[in-house]
Amino acid sequence: MPVNEEISLIQTDKIKKKIVLAKSFAELKRKACLEFKIDSNNVKFVLQDGTEVSDDDFLQTRSNYTCLTVLTEGELHTYLPQRVKEALDTIATVITKNKRIFIEADEFVEEKVHLLQQLQKIIEKIIVPDEEKFADLRKEHVEWFEGLDERYISKKEYMKGNAEHRIRSYYYKTKVELQRRNLPEMLLIDLLIDLKNLLKRDNYNGHLFVRGELKALCTEEGTFSCQGRYNASKCDKAHTLNPYLSSEHRKLFSTWNLDHRIERSRTIIPAVVNAIRDLPVKSVINSDYFYSLLFTSANLELVHIACHDKSKHDGFKCDKNMCYR
Repeated sequence: MPVNEEISLIQTDKIKKKIVLAKSFAELKRKACLEFKIDSNNVKFVLQDGTEVSDDDFLQTRSNYTCLTVLTEGELHTYLPQRVKEALDTIATVITKNKRIFIEADEFVEEKVHLLQQLQKIIEKIIVPDEEKFADLRKEHVEWFEGLDERYISKKEYMKGNAEHRIRSYYYKTKVELQRRNLPEMLLIDLLIDLKNLLKRDNYNGHLFVRGELKALCTEEGTFSCQGRYNASKCDKAHTLNPYLSSEHRKLFSTWNLDHRIERSRTIIPAVVNAIRDLPVKSVINSDYFYSLLFTSANLELVHIACHDKSKHDGFKCDKNMCYR
């Protein structure tokens, strides 16, 4: 085993993952018990196929990336064929018990959404092993990075860049549209500088797509839920996606949109234009307000392509009382 090679550890049915450096099985066991606060006399380590690891022999011949499940006394580990059977049995039971909800499409909407999400999670457990689901570095899940530039060394880095790219594009589109409006040059320059500085302060809100970040739009595992059409409180189609699972999931995520509830081109840009042209004496443009509308989750919603309504968002307007400060 290479000196100080990384090994990832997870606990049964928990999303918490620890990465430890170990030269021997004894060191691995000691560090795992410390990290998870468990008794060293009642712990064992197994691979995804159920094989138990108990000595240095495996550690010296293992692959570049290894994810071990940490089991304590009384906990069981189910290997893949058994998980497939259990998952299929569960799916059949859920559908059988809730047949009416699935058949009557126009009723039981909330119940249907909940059941579809439940089924999706069951299926994902079959198709994506834990070591790939929780992996982050390129060397841990090489297939996930298929087609991506070599500069990306982790999933989180790529997803952060993906969010930043979308936010940057909104900034440049906004800048171009405002520059076409024949506005007082210095007022426009001041506003654009303010917006750019706020974006730099917040790192272009790249955290929106990074699992584990406090204000991310996804769960700790990386699952994103569609927030629904602009005039709905939530998605009625149960659209969810975890781009961290595979390259296919990642590619599908590119079709999801960050949609402005108060529309950028139809509503926010005209409001900015009017605010600049009608600027009262001794007042300044409230750049923080327009920043929140243009570039943050205060007005941005992540939506599946089927829920991205490009028609006019009637009823969603800027607050005139917030345009100045």
